[in-house]
Amino acid sequence: MLEEKTAIGPGLFFMLIFVMQTGYGFLQTPFLAAKHFGANGYWGVVAAFILALPLILALAALGKRFPQQSFVEYLPEIFGKPLGKILGFIYLLFLTFLFSWITMAIAGHYNMYFLIRTPFWVIVLVILGTQAFLARKGIEGLGRLSAFVFLPTLLLMIMTLIGSFQHFDINNVRPVFYFDPPKIPEGIIAMFYIYLPLAIILQNYRYLTDKNRGFRVIAKASALGGILIFLSVLMTIGTFGARTATILSWPFLELGRQTDIPYMLQTFGLVIAPVVTVHTIIGGAAFYYTVSQGLSELFGKLNYKIFVFLLFPLVLAAVALTYGDIYMRWVFNILHYVGFAVGLIFPLVVWLIAVLTRKGISQ
Repeated sequence: MLEEKTAIGPGLFFMLIFVMQTGYGFLQTPFLAAKHFGANGYWGVVAAFILALPLILALAALGKRFPQQSFVEYLPEIFGKPLGKILGFIYLLFLTFLFSWITMAIAGHYNMYFLIRTPFWVIVLVILGTQAFLARKGIEGLGRLSAFVFLPTLLLMIMTLIGSFQHFDINNVRPVFYFDPPKIPEGIIAMFYIYLPLAIILQNYRYLTDKNRGFRVIAKASALGGILIFLSVLMTIGTFGARTATILSWPFLELGRQTDIPYMLQTFGLVIAPVVTVHTIIGGAAFYYTVSQGLSELFGKLNYKIFVFLLFPLVLAAVALTYGDIYMRWVFNILHYVGFAVGLIFPLVVWLIAVLTRKGISQ
């Protein structure tokens, strides 16, 4: 099996995590927040970040404990070979599901807003082909691309959020600290959806050249992305109200369409669609690469570039055959529960067992 000879420093790692999180969290988080927390949905983003901190600690600790191994490689060492291989395959299957969902979501919003007369499968083919091309560039290539788009897209996101203040109604987010207690646990679990992209770090932490800064890099990137998502939820609910935000298919895109900054760009909000698209495609490519690399390690055959080709027709068929409004909402309603179990609980359990059994390098 051919190994990828690459490395990324803290800066590129920061950019990649930020781009993945914003690409994954911007489009549907306002819907989730309004659904589970109502007018105070933005506090769900804060709760999700607090919940993500133990996960980030565990990711950094596992990365230091197994410095030259990926998640799929050290699972058999912790759980034994048969069980470890099975758990690794389930984990990669979950990442494949997330990757397919990302592709489906970005194709769906383009089919709804911009390419109405274009067959859905054509849109999926173009997006998936782009992700496959980027995935073959490896984690270093994805990190450098994230750094290239980071500053301009960040500025456009901030400008869109600032522009949305012109339609903001403070009454839509009052009272500030009103919650329905029985819904809080379910809401926090749902909002952890924002941090599911952190799942790829388990596979890619070994490529971080400065591992002593792992926790700080991941936490800062997650915090910056979380702040922007917090503002997107606040602005969306403040503009439309919580009830309307749960009805709109893509609440943040609808918010963007209302944004207008005079003398700069008419209908400025349309710019946010390609911005989020760029982030989502890079994020999808990172999932694609991670799954391909993980499969090559799991089976000990070929290399990740071959698995990029092998996965392509399977993901294309899965997305094209299962797309539909009912299916997307049904999957989205269960995605955050499965993601909470696999994305948060599973890594924490692995870390705990590694500590108790003293596997890897002692901390």
